[in-house]
Amino acid sequence: MKKIDVAVIMAGGKGSRLRSITNDEIPKPMVPVDGKPLLEYQVEALKEYGIKKIVMIVGHLGEKIMDHFKDGKDFGVDIDYIVEKEPLGTAGAFYYLKDKTDAKDFLLIFGDVFFDIDFDRMEDFHFKNAALTTLLAHPNGHPYDSDLIQTDDNGKVIGFDSKNNVRDYWYDNMVNAGMYVINRELLELVSEPVKIDFEKDILANQVKNGANIYAYHSPEYVKDVGTVDRINATVEELKNGL
Repeated sequence: MKKIDVAVIMAGGKGSRLRSITNDEIPKPMVPVDGKPLLEYQVEALKEYGIKKIVMIVGHLGEKIMDHFKDGKDFGVDIDYIVEKEPLGTAGAFYYLKDKTDAKDFLLIFGDVFFDIDFDRMEDFHFKNAALTTLLAHPNGHPYDSDLIQTDDNGKVIGFDSKNNVRDYWYDNMVNAGMYVINRELLELVSEPVKIDFEKDILANQVKNGANIYAYHSPEYVKDVGTVDRINATVEELKNGL
């Protein structure tokens, strides 16, 4: 029986690396991928999975996202919004999220990710391990400029390898895909609406404390489309049937 029917999308990105496409007139998650906004692909995929409610955290040009999706009825889901008046990083808005859903566990998706995955298996993995957070980990084509994940043999996260490190050592190409299953207890760690980085300020500290943070390893299709080249590559893959 499916236990998760709520998803949160981090849709507040400015998209500086996509300025040649956005012209600073559309928010990053609304950048067109083969003629359709990236965010619309995400909403459709989540609905197909069985998500009934989506909370979008918006900021820069967020009104364009709200004008497009409205209350979500046209897309078959219920959509609510958290509007950041100033950037709160990737976790500061969790302070407000506590009042937007009472779900015990929910999905969290970054707004610059194109994906086609089986969430059921990720959900099963999350509950089997009684995880506080489960993140989707996968190999990608640019590990040199990506933050990498270190795990034990059971998939429990034991550390993060920052992309800013000088990697003069062997490393495993296992990247945080920006997709999570999160237990509500994690929200209680955000006690005020200030700028917080989800991985560096919350997950890394929880890992140090021995919390149940797990990585669900998957080779399924997940693409960070945060640059023009990656969008173009994704469009080509779509045309070729992924």
